[in-house]
Amino acid sequence: MTIDFTATYHGSIIVLTPQTDAAEVWVAEHLPADAQTWGRGTVIEARYFEPIFDGILADELTIN
Repeated sequence: MTIDFTATYHGSIIVLTPQTDAAEVWVAEHLPADAQTWGRGTVIEARYFEPIFDGILADELTIN
């Protein structure tokens, strides 16, 4: 099974990192272009992560 995203918890932030081309496209379409990044990942405050997580699943992508 291919995992589209990894989410790494770092206390008050989560780094969401795309692992597939489909995930890269999803990020470009759903997250702000000026979002804070860390390497290839997008930094998201933990309190804002749930709707992003739900959107990923709704679009039938996988996250680990």
